[in-house]
Amino acid sequence: MTESEWLASTDPQRMLEFLRDRASDRKLRLFVCACCRRIWRLLTYDGSTRGVEVAELYAEGEVTAKEMARRVSPELLSTHKLAGPGRDAAYAAALSSVAYSTPDNVTAAHAHLLRDIFVNPFRLVSLDPAWRTSTVTALATAAYEERQPPAGHLDPDRLAVLADALEDAGCDNPDILSHLRGPGPHVRGCWVVDWILKKE
Repeated sequence: MTESEWLASTDPQRMLEFLRDRASDRKLRLFVCACCRRIWRLLTYDGSTRGVEVAELYAEGEVTAKEMARRVSPELLSTHKLAGPGRDAAYAAALSSVAYSTPDNVTAAHAHLLRDIFVNPFRLVSLDPAWRTSTVTALATAAYEERQPPAGHLDPDRLAVLADALEDAGCDNPDILSHLRGPGPHVRGCWVVDWILKKE
């Protein structure tokens, strides 16, 4: 895969295959959760939406696999392979989330989520730690924690203010600023917010 193909791709399976050895368990699991949140209104069996929320906590290391298995319905766990530990399980879960996504608008949306969660793997983005001021960190924390239900999107207004704060801190990187000011949606795991909050 080339950079131009990555930027234009509407094939999330190919993108995931390219990312396989570059992706953390956490980011793969958050991608699965973001895919589930896209179909929130269709998650009608008992506990399915709560299961996605618990799976996000698991991805963030806030609950154990055992605790997640106790709190999440077996149907959701088996459908999305959310409980298995390790990168292979996370990768399998990500692939299962896109395997049956055939309409063009769905595959394009999943590809967009991948570009939101994973930095462009072909371009090293220079991130100066001096930009991580207390204001920038506070704004990033608020954007990350106060997401828009039920989709779980990060508020675009908050991200625009965050971009302004980064500029005030000296950031002049167009990739960072345009990502935050872009149309989104942005989800938990957004690569810029993750960098600010020191998440992998």
